[in-house]
Amino acid sequence: MRILLLIISIFTFSSAHALPEIETWTTDKGLKVLFVESTELPMVDLALTFNAGSARDADLPGLSILTHGLLDKGAAEMDADAIASKFEDVGAQFSASVDLDRSSITLRSLSDQELFDDALNTFITVVSKPTFPQRDFQREQKRLLISLEDQKQRPAEIVSRAFYASLYAEHPYAQ
Repeated sequence: MRILLLIISIFTFSSAHALPEIETWTTDKGLKVLFVESTELPMVDLALTFNAGSARDADLPGLSILTHGLLDKGAAEMDADAIASKFEDVGAQFSASVDLDRSSITLRSLSDQELFDDALNTFITVVSKPTFPQRDFQREQKRLLISLEDQKQRPAEIVSRAFYASLYAEHPYAQ
């Protein structure tokens, strides 16, 4: 029994030391930064997370999903193809997602300085200068409306919506 406890203690102690050190600070503009350095892989993962999930859509349900679906369709002078090409040319991946309480916009890039700089510049442009092209907006809007109609045909979705509506009543989670 003592040997078993010793083995468990060793694994527990060594696991505790395997956790990465998370550095944290706040920028001059109030942005909270969490940073973990790992030199094992030559890549950088960057995530912007906002208190802007679908529960914050107010009188416009679906706004956050629609917005995130359009982020990489146009920015500054670039269309969707140019944005995709810029990320692909440097081996980077861009994604945007939303849930009830938050939205996230992420970038995964190689850590080579030149490649990362190009990927980061494209990322900043997409996040700070989206154009939401009308044609893409209309296509995404139709896709979401079709998806909502499809959900009305699925029993699991019908039950889930009824459950959340009864549980949360007037709260945005009911949507």
